[in-house]
Amino acid sequence: MIPMIYMELIDDEEDKKAFEKLYNKYKNKAYLVAMDCLNNNSLAEECVSETFLSIAKNFQTVNKLESNKQIKYIVISIRNTAKDALKKEKINLNTEEYNDENYYLEDSYSEFDIIAWRSCISQLSQTDKDILYEY
Repeated sequence: MIPMIYMELIDDEEDKKAFEKLYNKYKNKAYLVAMDCLNNNSLAEECVSETFLSIAKNFQTVNKLESNKQIKYIVISIRNTAKDALKKEKINLNTEEYNDENYYLEDSYSEFDIIAWRSCISQLSQTDKDILYEY
């Protein structure tokens, strides 16, 4: 169930339904990202709440984003909120390398994006292609 405070921040009924759908779709993923950063259940839950509160305040803007950009926005927001929580709590940040790709949907790039990238890469010199491949 969605906390009522989020819904009170959204005026339009359609936006409320869209927010509820977004919340239900991504709340667990948001929690996993927060737990990965914090390793603390209560801080992770607090970060999820703060992030979705922020999203509710700016929902008209967030709702205009494509689905793949919404998840990226949520992951970045959660991660930033978690970093702020770590600073407040003075907990040592987990120094393991962090891989954002774990949190994005597999099909986050459209076929059009892939075709556009391939077209751009095909125009590069072989040296530039080799450099791009290395990084």
